[in-house]
Amino acid sequence: MSFRLRHFSIQLTICFLGLLWSTPGFPGVIHLAYTANLNGNLETCHCGGNNLGGMVQLKAAVDSLFRRYPDLILLDTGDFLTTYSMPEVNQLMWRLLHQLPFAAISPGDQEFVEGWKFFREHIRTNSLPLVNSNLIFPERDSLPSLQRSLILKSQGYRIAILGIVPRDAFEFISVPELRTLPVDSILQVQLEKLPRPVDLVVLLLHDSYRHCTRLFRQFPEIDIIIAGHTQEQGEIRLGKHIVVQPGVDGEYIGLLTIHPESGTDRYENRFIPVSPDFGEDREFKKLVEILYQQLEQQKTTH
Repeated sequence: MSFRLRHFSIQLTICFLGLLWSTPGFPGVIHLAYTANLNGNLETCHCGGNNLGGMVQLKAAVDSLFRRYPDLILLDTGDFLTTYSMPEVNQLMWRLLHQLPFAAISPGDQEFVEGWKFFREHIRTNSLPLVNSNLIFPERDSLPSLQRSLILKSQGYRIAILGIVPRDAFEFISVPELRTLPVDSILQVQLEKLPRPVDLVVLLLHDSYRHCTRLFRQFPEIDIIIAGHTQEQGEIRLGKHIVVQPGVDGEYIGLLTIHPESGTDRYENRFIPVSPDFGEDREFKKLVEILYQQLEQQKTTH
């Protein structure tokens, strides 16, 4: 074979490998975006100088991330409703969340701030991809849309998603219809039930990121914990494990870039400010303005 022909053959092989590695679904980099403690925050408060957060800006930020990372997996660890009863706001919040491309949401205690019936009816009318392993609902009110675990696929990898809400999370919101199973025992059961093979296990934990290192030691199968509930932002790494928590009121989106084959260096984590730089989603903005007008009219008629 001549040098010119051999050189052409090598170039052709390199081009083929390049196409192969760039094909969607071939093992590569995984991108997880995550939120927590949205707290029914419909739009930024324009106070304190940061102008961060709110669903109107969050939707624009999420759209921007999906344009950049088409295979993005969007997750949430709960408390997307308000901290105290605001039925009109929470109804709209549920509706807006339904329009975002979440792959999985673990409900928190605030999802029951309007009571069990509100939660049940909104699941049935605007079903969200809820995943939870330890909440037990009344048998007569079974919720087929709530799953104990999920298997997602990205870049050729199988990713298991579990959701847990510790009993302590319900300190201020009482839900008589609800039972919570102990975290350790239910995690053991659910991890054993996961279909194999699984490449990554992600736990959506409605608890502080500061409480998670024990779980990694007890359940080394868990690779990633995305925490919430305590309105904090932080990150802890422990060998091949990482726990992250994005903050409060949708002010930041966490973006976790995963290189599954890179050992202890496989995670890159960023907290992206949900700032006016992303703009505002027009549809969300219009719906929020309509709600505010309705609430103002209610004030003037009473």
